Formats: sequence, C-alpha cells, structure tokens
Amino acid sequence: MEIYWQSQCRQIMVQADHCATLGDYRAAIATLCHIPTGSPCFESVGEALAKYYALFQSQLCSGIKMNVESALATHDYETAAGLLAEIDPSSDCYQYALDMFRRIEKEVAKLENRDWDFKMRQYSDAVATERHLIDACRDAAKSYYSASPNVNYTQVIW
Repeated sequence: MEIYWQSQCRQIMVQADHCATLGDYRAAIATLCHIPTGSPCFESVGEALAKYYALFQSQLCSGIKMNVESALATHDYETAAGLLAEIDPSSDCYQYALDMFRRIEKEVAKLENRDWDFKMRQYSDAVATERHLIDACRDAAKSYYSASPNVNYTQVIW
C-alpha cells in the first residue's frame, strides 16, 4: 500500500495545487488529507497542507468579516458574535475577532444602560403623575370645602 502512495504522491500534490490555484482551499486540504499520516508522502506534503490551511482561514475570515459588518449595521449583535466565535484562534484575523467582541460588548452595555435609564424615567414619571393626582385631589377638596358656606350650629342643652 505504501508503494501506491509513493507512486501517486506527485499526482496528488498536482491535484491539490490545482484546487488551491482555483481558490478551493478546502478541496486542496481534503485531497492532501487522503494520504495516510504514516507514509513518507504525507511527510512531504505537510508544508503545503499548512499553507493551504492558512489560506483557507484567510478566505473564511474575509467572508466572516463581511457578514459581521452586515450584522453590526443592523444591530444584530447576537449573529455578529456567533460569526466571530467561528474564527480559529490561530488565524490571522483572530485579533479582529477580539476587537469586534470588545466593540459588541460596549454596544450591548450602552443598550442595556439606555434601557435601564428608560425604565427609571418611566418609574419617575409614574411617581410624578401619582403625586400630581394626589395634589389635584387635595386642591379640589380644599376648594370644595372653602367654597361651601360656614354653618354655625348652636346646641341647646336643657
């Protein structure tokens, strides 16, 4: 079996290079991964495999960056964070992912603070409305009783 992989090694490399030239790094990686790990052929393609993987990661990053920017434009922070989580820590755009996570964190914190401030304003407005209602009732009662004539009662005791 080892003789087969030795004889086909150059042909497999050519096929993987062709896939990589077309920008199909996933196919190039898959082609090279068919080679058994213990064979001498696999040892010779290790460098190419690492190169194709790096190019594949770069290609993925470009697509992810575009989708993250679209999600952020619509304030869909959950989708953006999910996309960023797919980025491999060994890829070139991992720092981009970390920076975007920090940006999302700040935006979400601002939204949460804004929501909290809005709820507190609603509460304050409700309390103020209740106070105005109590004051209005007090003023109405005061006005009613001050407008009614004074009646003096005399009590006669026998």
